[in-house]
Formats: sequence, structure tokens, C-alpha cells
Amino acid sequence: MGAALMMVDSRLRSVHGGETAPDSEQQELTDRFTASLGPDGLDGLLDGTCPSSTCS
Repeated sequence: MGAALMMVDSRLRSVHGGETAPDSEQQELTDRFTASLGPDGLDGLLDGTCPSSTCS
């Protein structure tokens, strides 16, 4: 749960700071991180921030 919130928080801070385009280095790190999780890990990451009972 913490990882997903940190990713969202980082992006929100960039947008709030006036940068609407994602930082290329940040995007690459995010892509690598999510790729390393695999499908089950990514589902777990999302389930941690949004339980299926409230998002369905």
C-alpha cells in the first residue's frame, strides 16, 4: 500500500508544482518497478490501496 501511495504522491507533487508532463527518469523507474512486480504483485499493490469491495 505504501508503494502505491508514494507513486501517486510523487506524481501529484509534480503536477502541483506546475509540471504536467511526467519526468522521464521518474517514469522509467515507475515502469521498472511495476514490471518487476508481475501481474500478481501489481494486483496486490492495487488491492492494498483500493480494496475490491469498495472499487467494484
